[in-house]
Amino acid sequence: MMPANSKVGTPQPPMIIAREHLRILITILALPLLFAVEGMRANDQVLCKEGFLQVVSPDGQIMSLEQCRAVVRLTMAAWKFDEDQMHWADFAEMETPLTLQLISIDRMKAEHAGLLGFAKGRDLFVVSTAVLDDPFANGTLAHELAHIQANRVLGKFYGKQAVPRYFMEGHGNILGRAYRDQIRVENHDYDARKARQIMKVNTDEARTILTDNSYGATDKREMDKMESMGIFFVEYMRVRHHRTGIPDMVPRMGRVFELVGRGRTYESAFKEQFGSSVDEVVSEIVEFIKLTAPNPAERLKGTRYEEWGGPASAAAQGRITKAVLGTDRTDNYEIVNPKVEFPPDTPQIVCIWKSEGVKPGTPVRGVWIAEDVGAAAPPNTKIDEITTTSYTGGSFYLSKPNKGWPVGRYRLEIYLGKELAKTVPFAIKAS
Repeated sequence: MMPANSKVGTPQPPMIIAREHLRILITILALPLLFAVEGMRANDQVLCKEGFLQVVSPDGQIMSLEQCRAVVRLTMAAWKFDEDQMHWADFAEMETPLTLQLISIDRMKAEHAGLLGFAKGRDLFVVSTAVLDDPFANGTLAHELAHIQANRVLGKFYGKQAVPRYFMEGHGNILGRAYRDQIRVENHDYDARKARQIMKVNTDEARTILTDNSYGATDKREMDKMESMGIFFVEYMRVRHHRTGIPDMVPRMGRVFELVGRGRTYESAFKEQFGSSVDEVVSEIVEFIKLTAPNPAERLKGTRYEEWGGPASAAAQGRITKAVLGTDRTDNYEIVNPKVEFPPDTPQIVCIWKSEGVKPGTPVRGVWIAEDVGAAAPPNTKIDEITTTSYTGGSFYLSKPNKGWPVGRYRLEIYLGKELAKTVPFAIKAS
């Protein structure tokens, strides 16, 4: 397009042409730098690449090619887990170039104290080399990759606070927790701390976190509370909203992200998916926080965090140190074919559990529950239960129904006395 005072055929002064060419040349030369900022820093070294994922590091060749490929496998396993949980409408949108920046454990501690990893936008996430040795860090992969996937679905609305931070963090934390359960991570210190925070939150804090999106934006302590409230928000909706809860709460959160990415408001998308307005749900949750103030452990009943909400007397009864699912057990009480996903024709599902600090005579009860099996049964239907007085360890069995297992989500609850001590989730998936 020409300036208004130009005439067709009028030659431009040589200096203007030279400057224009220089400006274009500078722009072209700058493009690689702009693209580099999106995926990696200028001093990052590419360690390996597979599919749409590349692994880079500012710390040089900090691992072998074989170790780098192991990181890729761990990352893609977490990525696939998140995709399977969310049922995104456009999987092709998910698999655009992604960069994992791998930094040393010491560097992570120095530059990002208290973190194992974090997402940066839609195309970059940062983790420490702890992912190779610390199983808990693999839950961090699922957590941060959940943010990446949500950000990609949000499209042009990413970064515009179109979705509240508690919703984003609740989504990431719950997927991280679910993935740790799937890969049988036994370190639950983080989950226990989050449970304690949920029990400590008061009505004013709850209302502020759920209505003021600036809460926790700069203060680390507030951010920690906001994440805990996000967890509680998701779990409350999953087990209590509309009395029976919304078992497929997490996939429905994905539909909210998608609708917002298409231009809908968060409030509109939320109401479409959950049948209530955001304001109605916030008021409902704040009122529940108020009602449970005398007994805050009640907030965790039925959630994935219930085992850390019991009174001090529950700890005195001991704890379940291990609970592993499979298809059989040996005479030495070792699990056979350990897994958390089973085909519908599996003859039986077995849980081997071990405990410590349990007093002789304490009843240990296993309750098998169909959490979400579609039309086959109402949500959270109890299938069977068995009680034993074996106090150091034992096994629980559940045999296949005559027509096979309905596809869906299940869990085994293990109680010590009257207190829930362990929840073991599993799924039935079609072959």
